[in-house]
This record gives sequence, structure tokens and C-alpha cells, in this order.
Amino acid sequence: LAVALCGFMAFTLMASGQSATDRLAGLEGTITAAEGALRDGHQQAAERHYQSALQQGWMLAGALAVTERRLPDADDAFRHASTAAVERIEPLQDSLFGSVGAAERLEIRRRVTAALARAYLNLGIMQAQTGRFVRAAELLEEAAHVDAGFPQVQYSLG
Repeated sequence: LAVALCGFMAFTLMASGQSATDRLAGLEGTITAAEGALRDGHQQAAERHYQSALQQGWMLAGALAVTERRLPDADDAFRHASTAAVERIEPLQDSLFGSVGAAERLEIRRRVTAALARAYLNLGIMQAQTGRFVRAAELLEEAAHVDAGFPQVQYSLG
């Protein structure tokens, strides 16, 4: 079942024909948009962007894990990703990251991990600012789980 789920989720990433680099740029652009909305005082827009970044980041992390045959990690990543409806299905390709070398995949993994940690961290801070401390703690713990070395995560956890 896990293999089928991983295959299906990796399959959904093939829609629209975007490359791994395009998807990574999209993730980082979503984080930038969230941070801009937050700076401008648009809390709801920032939260929507961060939620979108979490889905994008986990989907990329899952696709990368499938490419590297790390199926338990892929299963975990896809479980974290929200399950958005697939509007159209295109023929299965080898992998979103099939043509990307190991060194480049390592850099992509680092950037996806940083984006996920930033999204969780900033959502946690936003929740704390509105007095939702239990949810804030959950989000900050998730940021630490994703990347314990990410700046501000340990500080924010107190």
C-alpha cells in the first residue's frame, strides 16, 4: 500500500510538465510571498501561502525520496502533504528528479527542508501572536522535527 501511495503521489507531481527546478523555485516563491504578506500585515494571506508551501515542500520531499528509493521517507512526506485533488493525469514519467544528479538532489533536499522549516516556524510564531499557544507549540515542534538546525527553531521552542 505504501508503495502504491508513493507511486501515486509522485505521479501527481508530473502534471503540468514542470521540472524539479521549476517546482523548487515555485516553493521558494511561495515562501517569499508568505513572508511579504506577513510583513505587510496580511495574516490570512500569509497563512494561506505558508500552508501552500507546506504542501509543495512535502510533495517535493516525497518525490525526491521516491527517486532515491527511500520509500518509508516518501510515505512519510506524502502523508504530511495535503491531498489536493488531481485535476488531470498525464502519462507517468520516470521521476520528477530522474535527470537530476545526486549532488543537485542533495542541494534540492537542503532547500526543501529549509523551506518547510521556515513555513512551520513562521506559522508557529503567527499562532503564538494570536494566543493559540498549543497550536504554536505543535508547529514549532514540527519545524524542529523537519530541521533541528534551522535558525530560530530551538530559540522559539524556548
